[in-house]
Amino acid sequence: MNRLLFVIWIATIGADRIDFACGNLSFTITPFILLSPFVALCHLLKHIINHRVFPLKTINCHNLYWFYALVSFQFLMTLISVLLGNDFLLGSKRLLLLVYQIFFVILIVQLFYNYRIKAMIVRGSQLGIAVFLIFNSLLILCFISTHFAQMMNTVHLINLNLHSWGGIAARFSGASLDPNRGGLILLFYFSSISIFGKPTRINRIFMSIAFILIIVTFSRSAIISFALFLILSVVMIPKIKIRKAIYYIIPITLCIFLLWEFLTCDLDIDMFSLLGERLSISEGYSGGDHIALMFKGLEILSESIKVLLVGIGFGTSYTVLGDFFDTKYANFHSLYLTLLIETGIGGLLTMLILFLMPMFFNNCYIPIMISLLFFNVFYQSVLEPITWMIVVLGWLKLYSLQNRHDSSPAFYLFTNSEGHASNLSMNSSSMA
Repeated sequence: MNRLLFVIWIATIGADRIDFACGNLSFTITPFILLSPFVALCHLLKHIINHRVFPLKTINCHNLYWFYALVSFQFLMTLISVLLGNDFLLGSKRLLLLVYQIFFVILIVQLFYNYRIKAMIVRGSQLGIAVFLIFNSLLILCFISTHFAQMMNTVHLINLNLHSWGGIAARFSGASLDPNRGGLILLFYFSSISIFGKPTRINRIFMSIAFILIIVTFSRSAIISFALFLILSVVMIPKIKIRKAIYYIIPITLCIFLLWEFLTCDLDIDMFSLLGERLSISEGYSGGDHIALMFKGLEILSESIKVLLVGIGFGTSYTVLGDFFDTKYANFHSLYLTLLIETGIGGLLTMLILFLMPMFFNNCYIPIMISLLFFNVFYQSVLEPITWMIVVLGWLKLYSLQNRHDSSPAFYLFTNSEGHASNLSMNSSSMA
């Protein structure tokens, strides 16, 4: 039962289309918020019922001491920024959410650390991809059928609103309300299967589905981060069976071509305008807005030494971005710039160390950690549990649980049908 709960927890870790408050509260009760204490409590009760001592796993504790110290310092800098910030109430709420997410991610991962956690992460990733596929199917039905969309609007438990670019095209983000977050979650699922899963046909199918689902988010950050993950994985793997790669690339390419034809012919969508919007950095386009926000951030930093030291308050960027956005969710569209302005130089440096350190002692997580670093250049996922899941797994040196060959960043999409992954594994000496 506990293992099943953990798998469901992984599969719904970013499913913010589901609101167990049904819209009756000022915030969304996501599956992560609801399930996290329940998963931890069930694990505790199991140990009590079995008359066992309730231990937290202490493997690689010397790394976790530094991790806890850095997280604590991050909380301290964030708290100071809130106390001296522009909006104490909003800042304190978002700080509470940050503490809640990090606490339960750390607690649950450590609780299940000895329970074949790799296999459960793979199962959770498979289920998560299936959940995204189901939600995308519902979103497509809403997109092509007004009657179905109106019917689903009466179901307050699920939010099936679609993102689009000024009517150019719909963005199918699965179980996530935001296409960028959805792409990052799918990247985590893909990487988890490729790193920890066995080279089976079912795993290759799920990875292919995840690849297609990332593409249809039309998220530049997610797609480029995914491409970066693939490139780094290939570079770290000395031998790739090219024929097997072509064997899987051809059907995936065919699926993308059919999707293109479906969008351009049946729904009268100008895909070239869509691509132009995604690639443009001109004013009035998304890329141009990113550049304008960067200059705005540098202007704010130059005006006050107080901002550089302690920031304007965690989660309160909206107070200085009134000329860009009319919402309390406004931010600088870059984790690093936002953290620098909201929490000061100390908060930014601490977060960078948390992101960078796993790459010095956990080779199998280098591709996904670098992808996460790049993803946050033009987005910010500090309040996303999936971000902290990736960071915690990196700090735990998870590959040490099994034979080192089995836990290298094997690109299982390209392995042979008999499951021989030895040619895709890193040399054991490089994992030392």
